[in-house]
Amino acid sequence: MADIARRAGCHKSTVSLALKKHPALSQATGDRIRALAKEMGYIPDASLSLIASHRWNTSAPRGHTGVVIGLLVNRGRPSANLDRIYPAAAAAAASHGFMTERIHLDDYRNAKAATRVLYNRGIRGLLLPPFWPEEDMAALDWSVFTPVCCGFGWRSLPAHTVTFDWFRATQLAWRKVAERGYRRIGAAVFCHRPPAEDDFFRIGASQAEQALLLPPSSHVPVLTCEHYDKAAFLKWLDQHRPDAVIGFSDGPYYWARDAGHRIPEQLGYASLNVTSPLLTGMPHPLEDVGAAAAEYLITLLHGNELGLPAHPRTLLVEPTWNVGPSLPDRR
Repeated sequence: MADIARRAGCHKSTVSLALKKHPALSQATGDRIRALAKEMGYIPDASLSLIASHRWNTSAPRGHTGVVIGLLVNRGRPSANLDRIYPAAAAAAASHGFMTERIHLDDYRNAKAATRVLYNRGIRGLLLPPFWPEEDMAALDWSVFTPVCCGFGWRSLPAHTVTFDWFRATQLAWRKVAERGYRRIGAAVFCHRPPAEDDFFRIGASQAEQALLLPPSSHVPVLTCEHYDKAAFLKWLDQHRPDAVIGFSDGPYYWARDAGHRIPEQLGYASLNVTSPLLTGMPHPLEDVGAAAAEYLITLLHGNELGLPAHPRTLLVEPTWNVGPSLPDRR
């Protein structure tokens, strides 16, 4: 920090304020110092910043102060999403001087043993996957950790959460498809078993947008069968004959095409989780979710906020709309 102050021609305290984005410093001065720090390869020391937080917060709990954030992987439910969320979280944490480590609950006899080991290793911050077995939630002693969930899942843990805004994404998809001239739109948003919190957002947004955008004679029942039920999707498609489908993912596009439906000549398609440049829709910004979750967790650690909050907060990552050849303009 002293080197940055010398280069910037200011006192170390000014550099400190700039790096914390303190409102007492002008935007221009702060931006200049932060740009200089980045150019010089500055990385904050997480342990020192946490110690400082404890020093000035007299109500902070005492004990170990960790600089490792645990990335929890729950039992028996590996998720490809975590392979996108956690590397982004690790990169964001590293930019603030924190290390990360994947914690597999399968490596421990039970959740109580995991609590003891993680606590004794000085790990306080935990990022959690969206789907959690109830028995693990009940057994972990959350009072000694700062947890942040990466997605809603079954939402049985009342923790702060960072997630994709599925309601807004579904709402945006309906409006974009309708704007392109489609008048018999079907939503194949599917549903987890048991239903996850975000299932209700996709289903609710679809029902609301259909009621507001289209006359009752054009309504198509929202498909809410279990994910990856190809037979149910194709039966629904043949029975209701929509002119466009809003799908939960890219999968139904290929199911319909392989079953002989001509896309995009006769059937338009938009995906709520685009992975192919052939499709119109929006990508699932899992990397943004991971980075935002890590940064939010670090903010909570600096504020010494341990345990489950009385009033959990949710940070939503907004969708972006990508145009591909699967949804031509029908106007």
